[in-house]
Amino acid sequence: MSLRLPETERTSCARIARMLRAGRRFLLTSHTALDGDSVGSELALASALEKLGKQAFIVNQDPVPSIYRFLPRAGEVRHAAPPDISRIDAAIVLDCGELSRIGRVARHLAPGTPVVNIDHHASNSAYGTIAWVTPDAAATGEMVFFLLREIGVLARDEATCLYAGILTDTGGFLYHIGPRTFTVAQELVAAGADPQEIARRIYFERPLRSLRLCSRVLRTLRFDARRRVCWVRVQRSMYRATGTREEDTEGILHLLRTVREADLFFMLKERADGTRVSLRSKGAYDVEQLARAFGGGGHREAAGCFLQNVTAAKAARLVLAWIDTHGRVPEH
Repeated sequence: MSLRLPETERTSCARIARMLRAGRRFLLTSHTALDGDSVGSELALASALEKLGKQAFIVNQDPVPSIYRFLPRAGEVRHAAPPDISRIDAAIVLDCGELSRIGRVARHLAPGTPVVNIDHHASNSAYGTIAWVTPDAAATGEMVFFLLREIGVLARDEATCLYAGILTDTGGFLYHIGPRTFTVAQELVAAGADPQEIARRIYFERPLRSLRLCSRVLRTLRFDARRRVCWVRVQRSMYRATGTREEDTEGILHLLRTVREADLFFMLKERADGTRVSLRSKGAYDVEQLARAFGGGGHREAAGCFLQNVTAAKAARLVLAWIDTHGRVPEH
């Protein structure tokens, strides 16, 4: 398969590449509650920029989840902006549907700072000086691959980060994928990414405490046969009892999605200021639309939202009410 971008994408990609070549100092950031795609995209682009002799600062509100800290240069991610942040040439926002989702990092951007928006979410509002938004891409890392190819930098470190992002954002190449995704993955492997090692580090090396957390969470399992919906609840007390954090819930929803009798799955994660809702579907429900109804976003089969000052119990009722109102995706 040809890896030639469509004209509209090619124009955006080339325009961003020109900006990167012309500039000297860049801030890279992404959404709160980082995932593999956001982290991998940031790390790969920062590495490439530095190989071009540029300065690239990755600044995120939240820390890199432990399962992604094996990625090259992950230890260089900052949680506080450098003192001379006002002198950057552009802020590059990756994998983020709304600028507000970068959280406190937005405060560090001087008025008039050019913002480059690179994202694959259909709900993206096309903010920024340059907005390259491609909902057909499996992951933002897939888009960054083309950008790195445009600027002429793609070696083992960049390939490893991008492969990890694509692998995790597609649930292990299970959803939101097409021929181009596999061709990009092939190119990343050819550039030095090790698929077995990356999968092993992400999926098969978990601390024992995460399994203890999973055990407690699964005790909350609920199933609605009429709606074909399955969900679990993560209480804050569970973190304290098992010595875990929210990042240790990674993988629980993937396990839930294996239930044969259900078509929609969600996990309710209690926080001090509300409830985080992570959603998955086998295609019968459009969870991107569900998440968008509550201020979130994502994709048809994987999405999420945060309900401010809403308990987990109420969040479950809201999700089920939306399902009753909007129903399943019509079959063709």
